[in-house]
Amino acid sequence: TSLTVTPRNQRVYLSWTASTDGGDPAGLHYLITSSPNDFSASVTTTSVDAVPLTNGQAYTFHVQAVNSAGTSNAVASAAATPGDCLAPFLP
Repeated sequence: TSLTVTPRNQRVYLSWTASTDGGDPAGLHYLITSSPNDFSASVTTTSVDAVPLTNGQAYTFHVQAVNSAGTSNAVASAAATPGDCLAPFLP
């Protein structure tokens, strides 16, 4: 799972590739956490908009695949710092 982060104003858009570890697809979802611990989510999609975040604060995001067999040992990580920017909003 590779993780791409795009900083925005008070948010960071995260997207990643679907897990291909060959595990059981039943109940496949992704656990997203940040450090510092301002954001966490569990989603079935391969993207999420992390909001609300503090502009100028550096965050490291982690994504793990979870299915009926448990949580993957593999973790995709990437760092980003939200801030005032002119980049277009991604859904």
